[in-house]
This record gives sequence, C-alpha cells and structure tokens, in this order.
Amino acid sequence: MPGLRHFETNTCATYGATQHPDTLPGKAAVKQARMTKAVEILVQHPAPTVAVVARELEVSRSTVYRMLAEQEFQAILQKALNGRMAVMARTALNASEDALQNGSPSLRLKAATWFLERLDKLRQLQGDGSDDAAVAAAEELLRQLEGLHAGGQGAQGGAN
Repeated sequence: MPGLRHFETNTCATYGATQHPDTLPGKAAVKQARMTKAVEILVQHPAPTVAVVARELEVSRSTVYRMLAEQEFQAILQKALNGRMAVMARTALNASEDALQNGSPSLRLKAATWFLERLDKLRQLQGDGSDDAAVAAAEELLRQLEGLHAGGQGAQGGAN
C-alpha cells in the first residue's frame, strides 16, 4: 500500500500550513461578522461588558479581549461610535432649534445661551475668527431674546 505509507509520512511530519485554521477560506468572513456583531452589541447595549459581548457572540472572554486589541476592530468601533454621536448631535440640535423657535421666552433664552456658549467653545478650539458674522448674528439673537424675556417677566409680575 504505497498510498498509505505516503499518508503516514505526511501526517507524522509537521503541521502543514494548508491545514492550519488561520488559512481556512471562511475564517476571515467569520471574524469580520463577529467583529461587526461585537460592535453592534457595544454600541447598542445599555451596559456593555466583555462578559456580555462574549455571551452574545458565544465565545470566550479571552477571544473578546483579543478582538478588542485589534486595530481593525477599533477602527470599526470608532466609525460606529462616530455615526451614533452624529445622530445624537443632530437630534440635540433639532431639539434646541425647536426650543429657540417654539419655546417660551425663558426657554428660548436658555437655548440661545447654551448655543452661544458652545459656539464660543468651538471658536476657542479652532483658534480663528472666521465666523465673526455668524457670531454677531447669534449675539443679536441673544439680545432680542433677553429683551423678550425681560418684557415677559414684567408682564407676568416677575414670575417665571
């Protein structure tokens, strides 16, 4: 049996690279799917922990720790978090815009003050005065709102 002898000598030799689990064709796809699912869990779960991710993925915690250490995973997670933060920022801006347009005078003053404080912080971080016209318009809006607020308090007898 020459075939059997040849098989025996091959299996007694070293572990071949073609048999190694890292080179299996579906390994990369499974890894990518796990990473995507882990990111989804981390972004959407109210209190994500390594144990929660491991339980949801049905892997060990050490696998999750290895996954967290990979740059590819960190890039996917950062992209997902940035997207979620953009949605939250858009929602917050919509709410503050609604408060500026439809709120009571005191609520409009608070919303305008909040907006101007954030705008001032952004300008300080950027370090330039390129939006002077926008800042002047926003400051004028604040003055108008303060006038409305003062007029509203006088008509209400000083009650808020």
